Order: sequence, then structure tokens, then C-alpha cells
Amino acid sequence: MRIVSLTVLVDHRSNDEVFASIADFASYPTHSAAVRSVVVTEAGPSTRHSAWEVAFRNGLLRWTEEDTLSRATGTITFKQIDGDVDQFEGSWEVRPAANGGAYVRFAACVDMGIPTLADVLEPIASRTLLDNTLAIIQGLFGPAVQLVDRADDAAVPDAVK
Repeated sequence: MRIVSLTVLVDHRSNDEVFASIADFASYPTHSAAVRSVVVTEAGPSTRHSAWEVAFRNGLLRWTEEDTLSRATGTITFKQIDGDVDQFEGSWEVRPAANGGAYVRFAACVDMGIPTLADVLEPIASRTLLDNTLAIIQGLFGPAVQLVDRADDAAVPDAVK
């Protein structure tokens, strides 16, 4: 399992505008060539399911996740409920910045579920996830995006899991 995170600053966009754009998963294929499709269905007042198809290496990764949105806290949490990897969960957080823009933080845990290939596959998956996430954010907000932090932590020891 690996933990990844990405933080950007989006200038000249309100916190509410940034949150609404981040929460619009169905639009992601228009902002990143790696995201082939996202189909969103409502599951409750603040919960929905999203089915993803994303390019990965020479194939596609597919999964469905449960997303919980909270405009009040500026967070979207997600957890895979079905799909090609063993575990994928995390969050998006949108926070106001002093300049009138907003900080966006994406963080996730990824476990491909293939222990014998974890040392090879998980770093590739983590790097691809961060690259694709940054491409989506840049597609959503254009040149108003400034990278603040990017972390691809080493595998999480079994004792911590």
C-alpha cells in the first residue's frame, strides 16, 4: 500500500467555485486524456457512486467508488467499492487561501493487491495517479494552478495497515 498526496493553489477562483469544479467528476474526461469515462449516480443526499475507466500503462483500470461530499467542510471522501485494484480510498479538500484563491489537496491510499509485484506496480500506479490528478486540476483551472506539494510516500509497512 502506498500513500500519495498533491496540494495546489488555484488563484483567482472562489472556494465555492473550486469545490464545485472538483466535485464535477463527470467532466474529468474533458480535462485529462487519461480519464476515459466517469459515470456518476446519486446514492443519497450527500453520497454518490462514480464508475471510473482510466488509462493505465497499456490497458485500462476500472473501479466504482462511493463518494461523500460536504460543501460545509470542503471535503469529498471516496472509497472503492468494486474494481481492478485491491484498495483505493482517499479525499479531496478545498480550503480558502489568503489571496482569494483556494488550496486543493488530494490524498489517497493505493494497494494494487498483488504482493509479489507491489514493489514494481505500486510506484508506477502512484506516479500515474499523481500525474493524472495534476493534469485534471490543470485542465479544470488552467494556468491559475500552482503546485505547492507532491508526495509519493514509500510503501506503508504492514504493521501500520
